Amino acid sequence: MPPRKELLFALIKNRSTEKRKVTEAARCLINHGLLQNQREKVIAIRALGRHDAWTAALSILHAMRAEKCQPDETCYAAAIRSCSRGGSSAVALGLLAEMPVQSLQPTPSCYGAAISSCTAGGDWERALVLLDSFRAAEFRPDVMAYTAAISACRRGIQSKWAMWLMERMQQDGLEPDVVTYSAMISTCEESRRWREALHFLGSMHGTKVTPNVVTYSAAISACAKGKQFRSALRVLHLMRADSVPPNVFSFSAAITACEKGGRWELALSLWHEMADANIKPNRVCYGAAMGAFFAGRQWQQCLLLLRDMQKTAVNPDVITYTAVLGACEKGGKWELAVDLLGGMWHRRVRPDRICFSIVKRARHAGRLGRRSGRRQPLLQRLMRLRASSD
Repeated sequence: MPPRKELLFALIKNRSTEKRKVTEAARCLINHGLLQNQREKVIAIRALGRHDAWTAALSILHAMRAEKCQPDETCYAAAIRSCSRGGSSAVALGLLAEMPVQSLQPTPSCYGAAISSCTAGGDWERALVLLDSFRAAEFRPDVMAYTAAISACRRGIQSKWAMWLMERMQQDGLEPDVVTYSAMISTCEESRRWREALHFLGSMHGTKVTPNVVTYSAAISACAKGKQFRSALRVLHLMRADSVPPNVFSFSAAITACEKGGRWELALSLWHEMADANIKPNRVCYGAAMGAFFAGRQWQQCLLLLRDMQKTAVNPDVITYTAVLGACEKGGKWELAVDLLGGMWHRRVRPDRICFSIVKRARHAGRLGRRSGRRQPLLQRLMRLRASSD
């Protein structure tokens, strides 16, 4: 290979290369006719797919036609997979439909990639049709094809169809892997079927498939959505017993479960455990903990969380401030609430009507006007800002 060609291929294959540079490298390969055989073109299309550069992958397919070089089934499979990874299901399905027109028989890899393309948009009905087409072509769907169809059902919140696919898969003599189980449990989570989620998690222990952090986190989240904080904590305990370290998503789901169960003290305990494990909370985690402390009238903890957020890259938004203000209101900390409202403007967070209603209640309570003259101008200013925003 000429050095130039080697350099361009190295850029495309390197996963850390920027998408823009990958696209430029692909264009250069095409314009200079450096892709000399089908094998090199398939390698390039697959590499572009890993960068979500599906338009560049398609340009190779179009260049082949312009050169009167008929793409084979492998090229189509690679192109469909690239479109699937790039979230362009319509183009992926169009390529699959185009194959018989070009006198090409779609391969199992083509069908599997097309089913995967249905996942992003939750097009579960199309995924089921493609699975039937898979069989009609006298191919046997593999584990990946079934898993992709189950994932499409998850996005479409169709747990019954996902469970039907799981049964059919096992009837075909296929053993679900950890990705399949994770997709199935996530489907139960989206459909708020926590009992079924725990059933599938339990059934894994009777197989050779070991749950991973994604599987456990999905099960904890399913319990949270079902308002089953005890079950969520049991899964978290089981996770540790299986030597699977919880991550930020595991803790977020468990804290959310405690929030919905009205157990702020358990949420606080989990928060400390997360800090001890050097896991940085995300916005969902902060929101769940804030909600738990707000429901428990723990305004001090809400303030501590707010100050912690202000020190990190997770900037508090108006929803966060509203929760803290509400906690201060429940705790009778009117002056503190007004100070926080003033701080919102300094941080360029625009208070909403709920925030202003707290000011109004503080004003009517008559505490600030009599006891702190310096805050009266702030109250008046905030009320004027509310009037101007209406």
